[in-house]
Amino acid sequence: DDLNIRIELPDELQTVQKALNKVGLSGSLDNLEDRLNGAAELATAKAKTLFVDAIQALTWSDVHAILNGPDDAATNYFKHKMAEPLSSEIKPVVDASLNEVDAVRIYNNLMESYSAMPFVPQVEADLSTHVTRKSIEGIFYYLALEEKSIRNDPAKHTTELLKKVFTR
Repeated sequence: DDLNIRIELPDELQTVQKALNKVGLSGSLDNLEDRLNGAAELATAKAKTLFVDAIQALTWSDVHAILNGPDDAATNYFKHKMAEPLSSEIKPVVDASLNEVDAVRIYNNLMESYSAMPFVPQVEADLSTHVTRKSIEGIFYYLALEEKSIRNDPAKHTTELLKKVFTR
């Protein structure tokens, strides 16, 4: 329910939503959107291991660049190091999660109803790729906020390591 990272329906489904709304079936798309977010929540748990791996792969030059960089330097480091492996790790989980939360069945039923309507354009959406991409964007959105907060608020320097890093 976090509007900052809530995954909306893919743009391709806006046409479908308008058409189904005319016949009173758009509520199912709201249900589908909820299911997409449920799938993302299940999938993002995979990110923790990859963050640990990326932290362990830090070099001294990476640490120096992050410490002396802008408010989102660490976030950018993680994006660079993790975006592709994170996508590879999360996508199969998203696929399974979409099935687990029944999003695939709902999508197929909606598209069947939509396709049965006369004079509507053909529409196809890749739910898995959409949820994977949006899940990763959500992870990095909050990472950037937390990084900025730590850099700008001395009270956030609560661990001995953070105190050493930020009081140099």
